[in-house]
Amino acid sequence: MQFSETNLRAMAAAQRVCFVLMAALILSVPVASGSSVAASHSVSISVPQASEISGDLQSFTLAFKDFLEGSETNQQAVNYHIKANHLGRDSGVVQAKVSVSIPGVSVKADAGAFNKQSGNAHLVEANAGFVALSENNTHLYDRQKDSGDGEVAVGDFSVTYKAVADQALSAQDVLVELSIMVVDV
Repeated sequence: MQFSETNLRAMAAAQRVCFVLMAALILSVPVASGSSVAASHSVSISVPQASEISGDLQSFTLAFKDFLEGSETNQQAVNYHIKANHLGRDSGVVQAKVSVSIPGVSVKADAGAFNKQSGNAHLVEANAGFVALSENNTHLYDRQKDSGDGEVAVGDFSVTYKAVADQALSAQDVLVELSIMVVDV
């Protein structure tokens, strides 16, 4: 097969155009040195809900020295630690109750100062002085927001307990369950 001179010139020109195009393509390919490639991820982060309270005593005795109306027992302070991150209410975030009412006897609690360690809220006494506990929940502490949503409170407080004779009492020993709880909503 023979090519004419015109065909040969056209083929040579086409070859030059191909070389120029190939060089342009080679120069436009990114070089790996100094460049980076990223991958992205969707990350879900979960924070557990906590409402914890613990005390330094498991049991204690309140003993009357006398049996007459107006007599009082010894006082017993219990130190508590609270760790909560879902306090969604302002009133009564810490409440207490007794399992049974004792005829002629009032079990009372006096909430002490809250020592904040962390969080965006702190607790304040719901009542000044001693308040009688019953079989229904009695508010001891309310929440006060410091910043943000005010749902996180970590700290310590003490509650002092005593019993008072509302009438002259007969001799007896009664076991009462005293419950204190964090109420978050």
